[in-house]
Amino acid sequence: MKTRKKAIRPMGAILFRINFGSGKIKELAGKERQGYFIKEASKARNLVELNEVIGDEGLTLKAVRSLVEFLGYSQDQFASIIGFSTRTVSRWADDAHIGVLGSKALIDMDELIGYGIDVMGDQASFKQWLDQPNQALGDLRPIELLLKPYGVALVHDAVEALEFGNVM
Repeated sequence: MKTRKKAIRPMGAILFRINFGSGKIKELAGKERQGYFIKEASKARNLVELNEVIGDEGLTLKAVRSLVEFLGYSQDQFASIIGFSTRTVSRWADDAHIGVLGSKALIDMDELIGYGIDVMGDQASFKQWLDQPNQALGDLRPIELLLKPYGVALVHDAVEALEFGNVM
């Protein structure tokens, strides 16, 4: 079996501490792999900082372009993900903000891609897996499923199954 080298990601950062009194403190940590293609997200050490990265208007078109190109989505598909019309998106410059919800959706995809690449070992293998019909996902291609409301969660579950040795 081929040994794969895991990419270093900002994982396990303390989100916050809960003080229960009498010396009991609980630390809650995140396990996100944000920032694979969306470099602005890699600056965040936790979800609070990720909210700050997204801000009130969302990420810029330039910030998410490499992710959308990796996925090979058309302008129509991209517009659908972020909740704008294709016509509106076609008029945007690189510094246009894509909105908070669209930014969150793309950061979720970015996290999934980082995870998938870690599991598969490289971008090409993961991209090939995304483009193949998958019986565990109702014979849909995972790349198509990512366009659905719960697609990221379903594809994440399939990648997780692969990580633990299930054939998907």
